Amino acid sequence: MRTVILTVAVLMLVALVGCGGGGGNNPNPQQTGRLIGTLNAANPTSYKILLDGTPLDETPQADGSFSIPNLPAGPHTIAFISGSGMAGVHIPVEIDPSNPTDVGGVNPVLGGQIVGMVTRQEEGGGLTPLAGVEVLADPQPIYYMEGGVVPAQVQTRQADSLTLKAITGDDGSYRIPAVPEGSYVVTVNVPGLEQGVAYVYVSPGTTAPADFQLVAAVEKGIGTIMGHVAALLKEGSQPLGGAMVTIYSDGLWNPVPPPGPIPVPMPMRSQQAVPPGAIGIVPPIYNFNQFTTMTAKDGSYSLNVPSGHLQISVWAEGYNGAYEEVTLQPDQTLTKDYDLEPWTDIGIPPIEPRPMGSK
Repeated sequence: MRTVILTVAVLMLVALVGCGGGGGNNPNPQQTGRLIGTLNAANPTSYKILLDGTPLDETPQADGSFSIPNLPAGPHTIAFISGSGMAGVHIPVEIDPSNPTDVGGVNPVLGGQIVGMVTRQEEGGGLTPLAGVEVLADPQPIYYMEGGVVPAQVQTRQADSLTLKAITGDDGSYRIPAVPEGSYVVTVNVPGLEQGVAYVYVSPGTTAPADFQLVAAVEKGIGTIMGHVAALLKEGSQPLGGAMVTIYSDGLWNPVPPPGPIPVPMPMRSQQAVPPGAIGIVPPIYNFNQFTTMTAKDGSYSLNVPSGHLQISVWAEGYNGAYEEVTLQPDQTLTKDYDLEPWTDIGIPPIEPRPMGSK
């Protein structure tokens, strides 16, 4: 019996070793590679090295040389950032697991930085910091007018395809250091929340702020906002006909052809940030989708608008306006009533308003 038990134990041990049990080799280990090169800076050891926005333990040697092992294979962004965070360089690399990836000499330049906060806007109006959120900054081309012809899109600096990245901390803050001079679109994408988008311009030695207050995403569809507008007069509340109700639906930032050129700043000309002969630049502008109606004699109004986060503006001549932000779900009907008070201004005799549409 003892011999049988011993034989079974030996067979089980052989089986475990053969199938990799008991902590054997990983049959699918992650492929890694090494990055080598030289940082051409006055004090190389003071520079931090970042992989896709995450700091690494390695630093360049006193002679500027660096050899970074165990980097995940594939495309990445390696950054060398000075202690101040203003000077540095971001390099797109492809880590080869079979051979060291040599980026040669790396030359840092003076840039700026993009900083901000990423928070979630709660229903009660409070803000909750969002930690561990990726923030992306993509270089933007400049639209210019040359000789009055149709605007052309031009590349204004090298490595326009390079995306700069940062991860928010526990307090929701982030910092993208050593950003080359130029225009950037900064985006934040969090599942379940509306995308955050901001445009900034970064100058050397300066800080460009970009804060994001993200709101809950709303399914696309159509809803209705309706209600009444009244005038609060001395004799009491009366229906206000002819009041203008405008509902704004948030759109996206889009570069659009300009109506005319904006003069090119002299520093940009001297630094050759635009091609010779360019007489103006036009940055991207914000486009709104808006829907407007006028109230009937009884003060009533109704608008079918896209669902989402909307802004309602109510205006009537001779009255203080009203403004409100609302969230409209698909197929939902919201009732919004507004009471407008007569408008007065210090130093100007007040005009006694009357409900619009009345005689």
